[in-house]
Amino acid sequence: MSAEPVEPLEPQDLALAHLMHLARRRSLVIADIEELDPTVGRVELIDGNLLLTPSADLPHQDLCLRLANELNILAPPGLRAYLSVNVYDPGSDNVIFIPDVAVVDPALAVNNGKGVFPDALALVIEVTSSNRETDLGVKKDWYMQRGIPYLVVDRKPDPFAYRAFGNWPAWAAPVVTPLRGQGPA
Repeated sequence: MSAEPVEPLEPQDLALAHLMHLARRRSLVIADIEELDPTVGRVELIDGNLLLTPSADLPHQDLCLRLANELNILAPPGLRAYLSVNVYDPGSDNVIFIPDVAVVDPALAVNNGKGVFPDALALVIEVTSSNRETDLGVKKDWYMQRGIPYLVVDRKPDPFAYRAFGNWPAWAAPVVTPLRGQGPA
């Protein structure tokens, strides 16, 4: 009986395997994920539970970029739209969300500019993908509890559905209008 050769694991694969092993033993904390290689994908924590999302497809990325560009034109002075900003829960070390698009006050950045607390957020946008239920469930609830306007661009229906939650700022209202009814670019 001969054994098949085993290919060595890449460092990011080892780090992810270690992280998943930890997750079976205890709740994860932000320190557990800080040094992960970005090629692993988007890594978020929801109450210590790992949410790993692969890189978004091109239509998803295109829509997020268009939304961020439009919001940067519309945003009041002092606010800026970013793609994939880290959002930390103050007082918690086991929650980190990474919305697709967020309009923030960069003067309120925390953790050496790596992210923001909710008080720096003017609004958040998620474009659904493989984690659609999370975007429409726990993430929506988390942002709503903190009074942060939240828009979900739901790509499942055709045409896309735009679902705004909370008090959507008047300056940002035009961002949905030109996109309404458009499918992937």
